[in-house]
Amino acid sequence: MPTHFVAFQITNEGVLNELGLVLEAFKLESPNNFADSVVSPNKSHVSLFVLSVDPHCEQAAAEVFRSVVSRHRHEFRARPVELSLQRVKHMSISGGHQLLYVDVEPSSGPKSLIPSLVHDLKQALSQVEGVTLDVNRSSFLHTTLINTKIGGLGPRKIPESLYDDFTDRSFGVQKVESVQLLAMRKEARRDGYYYCESEVRLN
Repeated sequence: MPTHFVAFQITNEGVLNELGLVLEAFKLESPNNFADSVVSPNKSHVSLFVLSVDPHCEQAAAEVFRSVVSRHRHEFRARPVELSLQRVKHMSISGGHQLLYVDVEPSSGPKSLIPSLVHDLKQALSQVEGVTLDVNRSSFLHTTLINTKIGGLGPRKIPESLYDDFTDRSFGVQKVESVQLLAMRKEARRDGYYYCESEVRLN
């Protein structure tokens, strides 16, 4: 079962406000069906990939994570990357569940930097004892709005009417400022964001 994921945190207030407005519209449209499955704006992030880490191996995984990201830091400093968040999209995922998300694409900086970082992280972390990469999840840049795996209501269909007005919406641009190794199942920070095992600043 996945325990951790690697991500970029969304810190741009303009982007967070836009995400919040759309989520509020979802709640008004369908107040009961998806309330438990909404990812609140204070948890907003751009997912890179998911992994499982045994508790006794967390320190080793964090050390490898820091080492790999630090080797890439100069590339991101020399050619800063910005991410454009636009278009709400929908997809089916495992177990009959569904995902509603915002598409994320690099809008500045070389497009090869993030794939190179992800490749090196996956390769290094896969060699750490007690770490397993989640190969069943497709890796693509996105920000989750609704995931029906979250909460206790089980698989549900997300109706097109819920998000149809937002398929062309632009949410703004987020500069890639740091890379984080986040824990899914540990107590969140006071501001509601995920527990962070390790973070490497890039700027």
